[in-house]
Amino acid sequence: RSDPSPLAAFAPTRFDDDLRILGPGGVTLLRGTGDFEAETLNAAELGYRVQPLASVSLDATVFRHDYDDLRSQDAPLTGIVPVTLGNTLDGRSHGVELAMNVQPIVWWRTHVSYTFLDTLVERQPLSRDVSGGTAETNDPDHMFALRSSLDLPGDVEVDAMWRAIGALPDPTLPGYSELTVRGGWLATPALEV
Repeated sequence: RSDPSPLAAFAPTRFDDDLRILGPGGVTLLRGTGDFEAETLNAAELGYRVQPLASVSLDATVFRHDYDDLRSQDAPLTGIVPVTLGNTLDGRSHGVELAMNVQPIVWWRTHVSYTFLDTLVERQPLSRDVSGGTAETNDPDHMFALRSSLDLPGDVEVDAMWRAIGALPDPTLPGYSELTVRGGWLATPALEV
């Protein structure tokens, strides 16, 4: 196997080479292969950052990523087992990331961000992949986060983060939102409670 290229998105591991899942009677159901190659990524990103005020900064990034030789689960030429790990999928994703930081006063910081992601994985010609690339595309289309941090008197800190995550396609999971709150007190330079 050759060394991964500088654009390697995922270098092969022993899992890819040595995996062997056995079924009843010792039948090999899934196996790795020493022919597994590095997945590659060609990425194009364009971003812009501006700070219109001392207390406000804005970031915007658009991106497109092209992936070659993604991990596949290839059926045998005859029969149904063993399925072999291969590199017969290609994919692409594109999206946008937006963020804003606001610090209205020295002891209060806020950050808000939004990400849109669209992903597509397809079989290469002659691919025998049985997974349909579902593991490679199980990402939410939309993600939103809002974080606020306060540095209060007496070395007390309060942080809150709310995030909303879009639904996952396969397996289908509904979107959700969560709120995390943290309170901390710096009792000494070496002890935080």
